[in-house]
Amino acid sequence: MGGVGGGLGAKPPGKFVLEQGMGESDNILTKLQDLLVYLIPQLNKFPRDQKFVLGDRIEHKLLDVQEDCLRAYYSREKRGHLLEANLELEQQRQQRAVRLSQQQQPEQRQQ
Repeated sequence: MGGVGGGLGAKPPGKFVLEQGMGESDNILTKLQDLLVYLIPQLNKFPRDQKFVLGDRIEHKLLDVQEDCLRAYYSREKRGHLLEANLELEQQRQQRAVRLSQQQQPEQRQQ
């Protein structure tokens, strides 16, 4: 299972904040906020039939991740909140994969 950031070399979510300290946690919260500021207008560009189902789910899932990260930041027991955030990120990745496969289907039909 990948870490909060996913990808190669990512640290497990339970260790990340504990090892990095509060300064790095604040940076994670800032980056998550930046992601939300960028992504929400992008979700509004989804086709109408996907915007209100898939787009809303992605937006709410990322807001849930932000909430879990904030809870971890202010909690002594960070691991549970970070594991929940990691699960929500994985669910969001799966939803994004569905969206990308739907975008590719019309392209494949045209070929």
